[in-house]
Amino acid sequence: NVEGVEKVDEDLDVEATANAAKMYTVKSGDTLSAIAKNFCGDANRYNEIFEANRPMLSDPNMIYPGQVLRIPSACSQLNIFDEMASGLARGHLSFCGLASSPNC
Repeated sequence: NVEGVEKVDEDLDVEATANAAKMYTVKSGDTLSAIAKNFCGDANRYNEIFEANRPMLSDPNMIYPGQVLRIPSACSQLNIFDEMASGLARGHLSFCGLASSPNC
């Protein structure tokens, strides 16, 4: 498909396998910020998704329904400590075993 490339060697040896990236198909109304919020837990991490999809994407504001985006593994694995802190802030979690609380 590419001029001057006769064959691609798919047999690569790697020392350790990396965490596989997830793939996401863009839907109508999606933005990279919304996708980042969904997969990364933070809309401001949209640039990680943008960079992982260069050169297919040349502008983070120009995505289209049907495009398949690579979601980097670092982004697709939410930090459990961030999730716990968020739950504590919203009052959904408590440390009943670590401190006395009237809610325990």
